[in-house]
Amino acid sequence: MYGGIFIGFMLEANTVLFSTMFLAEQHLLELSILIPVALVGSMAGNVLFYWIGYAASRKPNRYTRITDMISKPFDHHLKDRTWSTIFLTKFVYGLNCAIIVRAGQLRMPFGRFLFIDAISTLIWLAIVGAVGYGSGSFFSITAQDVKHAEIGLLIALVAFFVIKHLVSTYIKRGLKD
Repeated sequence: MYGGIFIGFMLEANTVLFSTMFLAEQHLLELSILIPVALVGSMAGNVLFYWIGYAASRKPNRYTRITDMISKPFDHHLKDRTWSTIFLTKFVYGLNCAIIVRAGQLRMPFGRFLFIDAISTLIWLAIVGAVGYGSGSFFSITAQDVKHAEIGLLIALVAFFVIKHLVSTYIKRGLKD
């Protein structure tokens, strides 16, 4: 199961991180295994996308044209404010991958990219992971309230049908008289 989660972190880390941390709070996943899987999977995916961009810069194709269209407007940010650009795009669905590919296309020195990305990934993991974990905790607290609301809704629904039946019976008797 953690192998699949690892692959998920490589390909789409935002959704996977939130979901798995939610499940960890529900005690369905082991947090001590999940955190290293999240870190290594996220970093492996980022390194993979960097090298895809690096290799694609030699031979442009349809994929590079798409990433150019998405991330080229951010080139000056990526060059001038590398740290903040990589960090902030971690929180924007789909943009982080394009920025990382673009960093490879622009041939950003790999050591510099890896350092900035590692720090950014650690902070991102802490923030989004805490939100996912906290959501799981909130769900546990509100689950009992949801059960009460469901029972109340069921009672209201039954009462509605009983009243509807009584009213329609009364009206039918009134029409017969």
